[in-house]
Amino acid sequence: MPAYRFGDIVEADIPDPDGNFKPRPVIIITPDAEIAAASSLSVVAISTSPARGAVPESYFELPAKLTVKGKGHTVTGLKLKCWAKCDWRVDVPKEDILYSRGTVPASILKRISEYLAKADS
Repeated sequence: MPAYRFGDIVEADIPDPDGNFKPRPVIIITPDAEIAAASSLSVVAISTSPARGAVPESYFELPAKLTVKGKGHTVTGLKLKCWAKCDWRVDVPKEDILYSRGTVPASILKRISEYLAKADS
C-alpha cells in the first residue's frame, strides 16, 4: 500500500451529497502522524462543479491543466478546472483509494488547513 501524506490528491470512490458513489479526486486531510495506523482517511472532495453565485469560503480552486498527452497538472495531476470543497468531507477506507494523482500546492494547502482549523473550532 502506498505511503499517503496530508495534502495528497488521490482518486477514491466516495458518496456525493445524495449518497451516490463514484470515483473522484479527493485531498487527504488526516494528519501525517495518524495515517500509518488509520484504517480510514479523512478527505475533502474535489469537484469540477462550481458554486452557484459567489464562491463560498469553503471552496478552494486547484491548479489543473489538460495536456496534449492527456496528463494533468504537473503537481496536482488534475486535468479540469476544479475546487476543493471543504464542506464536503468524508472518511475513506484505505482500500477504497484507487490511485494517487498528485499533491496540493503548499500555498493552497495552507489556506485549506486554516479554513479546516477554523471550521472545526
